[in-house]
Amino acid sequence: MVKDIFVPADVFENVLLGYNRSHRANKCEKVVVFPFSIIVMATFNGAYAIALISGFVTFGLLWPESMKMRLFTVKSEKKKRITSDEEINNDNMTATMEDISKMKDTNNKKDEEITRMSKEISEIKRLLLLLEGR
Repeated sequence: MVKDIFVPADVFENVLLGYNRSHRANKCEKVVVFPFSIIVMATFNGAYAIALISGFVTFGLLWPESMKMRLFTVKSEKKKRITSDEEINNDNMTATMEDISKMKDTNNKKDEEITRMSKEISEIKRLLLLLEGR
């Protein structure tokens, strides 16, 4: 937890007192551990501030390599992954559009066939009416 990193709290108390991490310290135990937590907090936060400021003053020469990498590099993997995802989506889109075109052609043929059949049915009805009328 961030709280336990920058400001020592419950976990730090339990480590100093020798308990497991889920133990709840009572008020007396907290009073005993409080000065140590203040010392640890001031020391680590001061060291962090010194490292950060010394890096700024020396234009990054005194920063550790890991800090330089973290601050000044950009991950390009994400961009490549997005590009490949876009290509996959474009391929899928093209295939889908082709499928839709085929379906439209099939529907048009069916519509033409239905129109032709309805004309034939109308013609047959007309002929039947003519035959009945005789």
